[in-house]
Amino acid sequence: GAVRDCMGAEVVVQPGMPQLFGELQEERPGTHCQLAILSRTTKPAWAQEILQAYRVSNSLSLWDLVSFFSVVPTLETHASETLRAVLTSSTFQSLAKTSQVSYQDMLYFGREMRVCKHLGSLGVTCLRTPYG
Repeated sequence: GAVRDCMGAEVVVQPGMPQLFGELQEERPGTHCQLAILSRTTKPAWAQEILQAYRVSNSLSLWDLVSFFSVVPTLETHASETLRAVLTSSTFQSLAKTSQVSYQDMLYFGREMRVCKHLGSLGVTCLRTPYG
């Protein structure tokens, strides 16, 4: 069923993302895909709850598929694009070090053009998702 917040509103992720994440995790000979969730929110614990609630299958949640999870708590939801780009870049540097995955082997979905351009300059493949 639908995942709802504490006010009863449906929480929506990009259409097809749970299924895509599930397909990426299917066992294929000679392949391995690690999933990372990097986000900024005023409610970090709630972000994990949502990932646990979204079902990819009867036995798996989105949370079960995630290898790396980093939520940067933020009080300022209207931070400048420059600040968001710097924070995202710093988080990606940390992810590359922790995961031992090179930037060239990373795929990023993000809505902010400046962040996508900056990460792209590092070698990350970026797909802009302007609606979240």
